[in-house]
Amino acid sequence: MQTWVNLTFLLYSLCLSKFSLAEDYRTNIVTDPSLSRRCEVLLEKRKKRIRHKLKLMALSQRNLNLQNSLPPHKENLRKKIKRNHYEIGLEIGLIRQKIQREDEELVKTGCPGVILSRP
Repeated sequence: MQTWVNLTFLLYSLCLSKFSLAEDYRTNIVTDPSLSRRCEVLLEKRKKRIRHKLKLMALSQRNLNLQNSLPPHKENLRKKIKRNHYEIGLEIGLIRQKIQREDEELVKTGCPGVILSRP
């Protein structure tokens, strides 16, 4: 009976230590520090570009509002504003391409735990 209790206690303690090691392994995953720094830099660049794109989109909306509120006799100003709106649109397209390229770079690099959402 004594050996049965000792054996049960030994199995129980072994199971506990195995589960604690498994939990310890999950929480302390070792990653390459240079890869982590590279991923942080890439993510920060992506965030900057997304903020820039949002600012450009707001500027484009303001430009449209200005076009709509402009009096009809200001034809020269209307042409300049339309050209400006066209250039803002080109810049937005360029920034979208850069964001997509950075998304692909993040996936190629294999950054751990990165979840990309569409801006």
